[in-house]
Amino acid sequence: MSKILLVVLASLASPLLAQPVVTADEAAPFLGFSYTEITASSFVNDPQTGPDVVWDYAGLEESSQRSIAWNVIPNQQQQDIWPNAEFYRSGDGAKYFSLEPEAVYLQGQQQQLSQLIYQDPELVVKFPMNFGDSWSDEWAGTQTGNGTRVGKRQALVSGYGTLIMPWGEANDVLRVDLIDSLVIRISPTAEPLTLLDTVSQYFKNGYQWWLLEARNSTRFGGGFGAPLQTLTVKYMDALSTNLAGDAPSEQEGLLLFPNPVDDRLNVRVIRSSENSTLEVLDATGRSVLQQRIGGTPGVEAVLEFNVQGLAPGHYTVRSRDLAGSMINRPFVVQR
Repeated sequence: MSKILLVVLASLASPLLAQPVVTADEAAPFLGFSYTEITASSFVNDPQTGPDVVWDYAGLEESSQRSIAWNVIPNQQQQDIWPNAEFYRSGDGAKYFSLEPEAVYLQGQQQQLSQLIYQDPELVVKFPMNFGDSWSDEWAGTQTGNGTRVGKRQALVSGYGTLIMPWGEANDVLRVDLIDSLVIRISPTAEPLTLLDTVSQYFKNGYQWWLLEARNSTRFGGGFGAPLQTLTVKYMDALSTNLAGDAPSEQEGLLLFPNPVDDRLNVRVIRSSENSTLEVLDATGRSVLQQRIGGTPGVEAVLEFNVQGLAPGHYTVRSRDLAGSMINRPFVVQR
């Protein structure tokens, strides 16, 4: 009897303990995707792992922010240098990525006058993500001036639950813990510089990158003297994620709802200007819908786009004014 009771209880509990799965279709970056990345003024890394966890980062405060965008390769010269790259990511250095059916790879980076080219690319994110999954990768590349880089990564999907951000909560989030080691030589005879990072990243379906990253990085050798530790937390702003609900934000920008959308997308424009325009871009960056923002400058406006004629997939709403200022927000057409 006790065995039967246990089976019945397990079957009843299983829907309550449903584990989220993060997939490439729902969480891999796409052309035109952009967001605002915020660096926190202090370091916090909630150490909890396992099922049904609540990670609390509500107390983080902003130190700085920057805009990140995934774009097409700017020119043929750069495409020739990184022939396998499909994306050019700007905002945190010029980085070149490729997207496989189940993974995102870093192919290299332009660092001022120095070029980093990976002959064996770096596996950055692997899909699908399930609680308990693990994976590892090794990568190697050359750098201008006869330098080399050799790295190794071990990753574990260590938990799932609710992520509390400074702007609100996100449910069905997966946590990925990584240990990275990187050995850099500026020449074959130079003293190696070693970087050892322990990283926690949080992912959710419907958002095309991590929501929050806590990184503990330690530098050894390379002629720099004593080891140096750097602690950073970065997270996405609420308007980039559209996960903070439908309430308007005091932050300048756009709020999209519903997202994902089936037929009609509402765009709430905060502090609209008189001569601004809104347009919808597809994954190639092509403008497919446009509207002018009317109303009184400085007053909130709400516009509606009929997206029934758009194919399912990833899109971006872009706001642009006469001064050239732009704000981009991603959304998904889903049927």
